Amino acid sequence: GVIASAYYDATVENAGSIVANGYSGAYGVRATASAAEGHVSVTNYETGSIEAEALLAVGVYAGGYDVDVSNAGSIDASSDVFAIGVEALAGYAEVSNSGSISVDSSLVAVGILAAGASCVDVANSGSIDATGNVAVGVQVSGQDLAVTNAEAGTIDVTGYASAAGINLNGLYVHAYNYGDITVLA
Repeated sequence: GVIASAYYDATVENAGSIVANGYSGAYGVRATASAAEGHVSVTNYETGSIEAEALLAVGVYAGGYDVDVSNAGSIDASSDVFAIGVEALAGYAEVSNSGSISVDSSLVAVGILAAGASCVDVANSGSIDATGNVAVGVQVSGQDLAVTNAEAGTIDVTGYASAAGINLNGLYVHAYNYGDITVLA
């Protein structure tokens, strides 16, 4: 995959194909900024394809103070243990998906996992598919949270033990659905 570790700013843009396979862990893209106000930006364009397969498989990981992840292409993660399409951990996190995110795991599958010390904003106008023993389409936590599934957005989740389309945990939570969410458990 692609690893971008910076002190101040890390930017990754993909319009091609990234495939990461490993045993214990694989990241299609792993971008981090360690400064107190470091910025991370990851963009997967419409022609971009990111795949990860391992016991811990993450399509895109972005960590820093201010994180912005945008997907218009395809992100696929498959695992026997833990599969995550997009993982964003930050003080302020923004994730947008207008493409496709597909995760499949024997145990835990999460389409978008976003956590912020302050604000988290997730917008989906594409497709998110999550299948696993425990499966979640969008999981967010932090203080001020907003998840929007637009009219064109679809979230399809199949969890054999537990499943959720959107799961928010925070002080102020806002979920807006204008599209389709299907959950099978």
